[in-house]
Amino acid sequence: MLFVPSFCLLCFVHSSPFAYGQTDLVPAFFMFGDSTFDVENNNEPSTVIKANFPPYRRDYFNQKPTGRSSNGKLATDFIADGFNFSSPQPAYHSGGRNLLIGANFASAGSGHHDATTNLFNAIPITKQLLENYKEYKGRVIEIVGEENATSLFSRGIHLDLYQLGARRIGVKTSPPIGCLPAVITLFRLGNNECVETLNHDTIAFNRRLNFTSEQLKIMLTDLKLVVFDVYQTLYGLITRPGESSFTEIGHSCCGTSLVEISILCNASLSLGTCSNATEYVFWDAFHPSEVANKHIYS
Repeated sequence: MLFVPSFCLLCFVHSSPFAYGQTDLVPAFFMFGDSTFDVENNNEPSTVIKANFPPYRRDYFNQKPTGRSSNGKLATDFIADGFNFSSPQPAYHSGGRNLLIGANFASAGSGHHDATTNLFNAIPITKQLLENYKEYKGRVIEIVGEENATSLFSRGIHLDLYQLGARRIGVKTSPPIGCLPAVITLFRLGNNECVETLNHDTIAFNRRLNFTSEQLKIMLTDLKLVVFDVYQTLYGLITRPGESSFTEIGHSCCGTSLVEISILCNASLSLGTCSNATEYVFWDAFHPSEVANKHIYS
């Protein structure tokens, strides 16, 4: 599943004297995961799942499709806004001193198993965490020196990066898989209701995630780990539309609203998009709209 993260991590670092575009609250922010976080890491020609073409990001102020699987901002953009960063964290392969505010390592199509991820030529979670992050640290050392870089990373937040110095970690739960428009199309055959058997599997996974997180906090007393409950928030938007401004909960804004994602949502190939994406929980058949992202992480 492209929407379902095998690992979506939000990593924060405390202040440092060499800040460039940083904030006093959270000077650095790191992201690992799949298409719900990917900003442009999949823009290379060899990757299959990408969003660097219209109509993606059509409702952003400059309408430039950067690789975000949304009509506007991703959840990570809202988080960065909330911490008053001067700009979103760049993809890990970009350059410049802007790397000192953190980096985004996420790759659309990444999943629990590297073999599945490789089918899409995406960047596996293991590579994001253990190769690209290490490479990034080397680039930061080149910019600010080893002493300052050590200070920057010593209080970070990541999961599975504890041995690399991370101490403050945010992990998000998997969403209600059975409520994604593409899943409803494939399993319900015309019925617009969520596939609750799949949601039950997701709930079981999320319970295990919460249990494991609690165990880690007991084992690693200096680890600060928070689990962000995306499931309940998104499920609430879908099943209780009267409590929000959404009028379309089972269909997406792009194309036929049934299965379109990535290249199938391309402006030159699809049937177009809805006129007002703010009414839709989902932008394409897997990913929330900008307004839904704002609800989820507000």
